[in-house]
Amino acid sequence: MAALEVAGDEIEWGDVEFTGSGARDAAAAGLIEEWVHAFMRGKGDNVPLSDGLALQQRWWLGPVAAPAHALRRKVGPEPGLPYPVSEAEWAESLPGYVGSIENGWDVPPSIVEYVGADQFPIADGSHRVEALRSLGRQAVEVVVWFNSEAEWRSFSAPWAHGAVRNAGRKVG
Repeated sequence: MAALEVAGDEIEWGDVEFTGSGARDAAAAGLIEEWVHAFMRGKGDNVPLSDGLALQQRWWLGPVAAPAHALRRKVGPEPGLPYPVSEAEWAESLPGYVGSIENGWDVPPSIVEYVGADQFPIADGSHRVEALRSLGRQAVEVVVWFNSEAEWRSFSAPWAHGAVRNAGRKVG
């Protein structure tokens, strides 16, 4: 992987794009956590998520194709979601995502948290997930984070067999 260079603690992202392919390359190099933070602090425009994830050590799985029905949006127009947007805003933004996907966009994986029993709240990527669902996708590429090593080690959903697993960096 020529575009991703590691020298000591420094990572040169080079030509790595913040796409599905870029995430898979980073995971294969053992750098999915670094990719997530670089994406969130750049093109993903979600610095608060990056800051929150950095508060403790996390354990990572993926990118992997997760069943779309197991993913739970936190953003949208439905009542009770933690990050509500108006129906008009939601309806206005979704067609752009759908069109980009139909035109071959290498969609960055959504970032989801494992909270147990096949439950995966979407921390980043609700619009991407909903656009993929609207196109009939039954599986969506995600990067899953775990808050404990025990959960990470014991997780064994059939769709996750063979997925890249990375232990995150220790905090503190």
